[in-house]
Amino acid sequence: MKKIIVSLFVITCVSFSQKFGVSMGTGTYAGIDNYSPKHLIGHYYLSFNEKFTLGFSVGFGSAQFKEEIDYADPADNDESTEVSITGIPLEAELLYFQSIPNSSIKPYIGLGLGFYSYKRNEENDNFDSEASTFGVGQYVTFGLDMNISEKLSMFVQFRKLGFSMVKITNDIKRNNPINDEEITYDYLAQPGIDDLGISAGVKFDF
Repeated sequence: MKKIIVSLFVITCVSFSQKFGVSMGTGTYAGIDNYSPKHLIGHYYLSFNEKFTLGFSVGFGSAQFKEEIDYADPADNDESTEVSITGIPLEAELLYFQSIPNSSIKPYIGLGLGFYSYKRNEENDNFDSEASTFGVGQYVTFGLDMNISEKLSMFVQFRKLGFSMVKITNDIKRNNPINDEEITYDYLAQPGIDDLGISAGVKFDF
């Protein structure tokens, strides 16, 4: 079902968009605990005039983390943790551009709404954890757009969640012969510093 939604989204945007962009960035815009995968994001823009633009984005995020803790006390067992994350953000936003006289740089701000779906697998010497993130969030955007030519521009932007209805479900299984219990808990992701998204990319005019 997700593949069908993404495919329809891409076909619709390509058919009606006036600009196409691609960017890479770090940070999740929804957040999945404290981990921040890198994203490759495609952007489609519909410009109403020189100031207002409606943008649509679809992306793919992934990351691999490995951490090893060596305890000084021989009585404490060393720990090793491996984390893998994959996910898809879908976003729509209204952007407002402000031209600077005699400059090719245009700062902009925006308001957007995103749909987020991520999976996280974590393997530790003491436990295994599977977490999923699913839901919608509202965010604000601020960035800079710089014209390189009539058809090409570069941009850098930041995104920060305003409110979140993103639910995180975490299944934990302890790897302990004495205590092998399984725990499941869920909660709503709270906006914080970890959901600050930073990306840079280019735009192309058709």
